[in-house]
Amino acid sequence: MGQIISLFEEKLKSALNKAGVTDSSRVGVAVSGGADSISLLYSLSRVLKKENLFAVTVNHNIRKKEETEGDALFVQERCSALGVECRRYDIERGLIEKTAVTMKTGMEEAARRKRYEIFSSFITEYSLDFLCLAHNLDDFLETMLMNFMRGTSVRSMAGIPFKRDKYIRPLLQVRRFQIEEYLSDLGVPFRTDSTNSDSSYFRNAVRNKLVPFLDAGFPSWRNGLLRSGEKLSDVSDALDFMLSDGQAKDVLFLVDGKEKKAELSYEKLILYPKAVRNSFLLEAVSFVGSDTRISYDFLSAVPEALKKDGSCVYSSGLDFLRKEGKIHVSKALQRATEKGFFVIIEESGFYEAGELSFSVEKTSGGILLSCRETETEIKGLEFPFCVKNPSAHEKLRLKDGTFVPSVRVLESLASPDIRKCVPVVVPLSDNGAFECMECACIWGKPFGLKNRFSHRMETI
Repeated sequence: MGQIISLFEEKLKSALNKAGVTDSSRVGVAVSGGADSISLLYSLSRVLKKENLFAVTVNHNIRKKEETEGDALFVQERCSALGVECRRYDIERGLIEKTAVTMKTGMEEAARRKRYEIFSSFITEYSLDFLCLAHNLDDFLETMLMNFMRGTSVRSMAGIPFKRDKYIRPLLQVRRFQIEEYLSDLGVPFRTDSTNSDSSYFRNAVRNKLVPFLDAGFPSWRNGLLRSGEKLSDVSDALDFMLSDGQAKDVLFLVDGKEKKAELSYEKLILYPKAVRNSFLLEAVSFVGSDTRISYDFLSAVPEALKKDGSCVYSSGLDFLRKEGKIHVSKALQRATEKGFFVIIEESGFYEAGELSFSVEKTSGGILLSCRETETEIKGLEFPFCVKNPSAHEKLRLKDGTFVPSVRVLESLASPDIRKCVPVVVPLSDNGAFECMECACIWGKPFGLKNRFSHRMETI
């Protein structure tokens, strides 16, 4: 056995041992056909009992049929040659694209979520103790760079975890070039994804543009990033400890019934630093389950937005209601709108509605809405008011005193896909009821459209 092969497999065995894999463990391996997963498949088949090793491959059906089908068949052939059982899953063509639209996320994230749903089913079907994923050290560093630029949580910026539940990543200490050397010495072929050179994908842009730039000008950047990742991981562990510590029980209560709910003590929550407060809130969101990713800025603004008992804010399909000294987090009620968003705003602060994250500020003559580097001041508007998706119910007052439904006004402003996202601003009475369903503004500016205001509202 050559030195490259032996060193690679020693690293693998060390990682498996660290994860708790034993001779009797039932181990799965996710295989796409690329160099990383093929190296993991072959090395696992050489160090583990093959009767305890099971492969899974997922055909996402995003690329051309002959390419995705070719990848899946290649994996099946490799597994057959090794004597490893392989389970193949085919995702319906077009489903990833639909999922991305529904979840308001990118193709990469939509594909990842579908893939992990399949992995979960695979683990259950084969009664696995572990499922090995082929992320390597270069993936780890690229992910850190991506998450840093996205402004994600501390936990995410710490990089890819080595072990999470039954998922383990035995190649996290192995560089990509070492993987290719290993396969070369074994004489094993692998597939190359044609989209790897397409830098319109975020990860590919980081890999193809940013990493070469850093390599050329900052040769020690990997070591610095790894040290930062270790420190961020320590901070993340500390936050997790605070959530699991006994004192957390006085702050966060999880109600696991027909409808999952979470309750947080408002007075005790606000005593903690912002990072800890947001961790409590994020734990509540994760337990209840949000429709889309919820922003850190929104979580940071929740305590301020809920200063008054009875106040409520909404984001990502969840209601945050302050009642009797507690913040209640639950799935949003179906309101008097067809589908979408409905946010009641009673004071200045930061809010989310639909696709928008925005701030609200009281001015001397009205209300200032700031979003996506635009500002809209609605003179004459007072608290409380709501920001909601357009419907046939609310109407805009014209100069002649007549009214026209907001949805009809929007028909002349935007395409169907855009118009359902453009919010309308509707005044409320002090008890939260609509004031004759007259909207103050059709707020198009954040979408590059002109605002349309009720004739009674003066604007800037």
